[in-house]
Amino acid sequence: MSIANKPMTAQQFAAIPAEGRSFELVEGKLVEMNRPKPRHGKIVFRIARIVGQFVDNHDLGHWFGGDAGIVTMQDPDTVRGPDAAFASYERIPREADDDHYFLVAPELVFEVLSPSDRWVDVLDKVSEYLHAGVDAVCLLDPIARTLQIHRSKEPPAVRNETDSFELAEILPGFQCQVAEFFPPRNTP
Repeated sequence: MSIANKPMTAQQFAAIPAEGRSFELVEGKLVEMNRPKPRHGKIVFRIARIVGQFVDNHDLGHWFGGDAGIVTMQDPDTVRGPDAAFASYERIPREADDDHYFLVAPELVFEVLSPSDRWVDVLDKVSEYLHAGVDAVCLLDPIARTLQIHRSKEPPAVRNETDSFELAEILPGFQCQVAEFFPPRNTP
């Protein structure tokens, strides 16, 4: 294999300038991502406000988002950027260097679906997160206004906007309504 075709490592990926563009590293190759639309950003902000504030108020661990990189595979390396993620201090110590990609998977990942997402690609990414050690992957669908909870060896659990959302084993004491993650419906 020539050097030109050698897969990029997570460390090399971290060093490249983004120059206003968004990328993920998938099996050593750069994959450019479209910038999400405002609805996507509003939902991500709500997740961060609701869940992130709970994590901070109870000092449970690391809360990060904004497509912060998570190494999901090595050799060749894959670095994904979930919309939001949580890792307890038990999994990633409080003093961990957060200026580098964590090599330990967080317990919880949130992804907000975009209209351009293909289900096969989304489910591949969910599988990748779970294989990397993520305990639960939550997919929020802005059109259906649902939340799907994916776990290893379990069928997905679907929550409608009228349902409550909690993951007591990951976020003890946390509970909210699924509807809280979505902006109010537009009225005529």
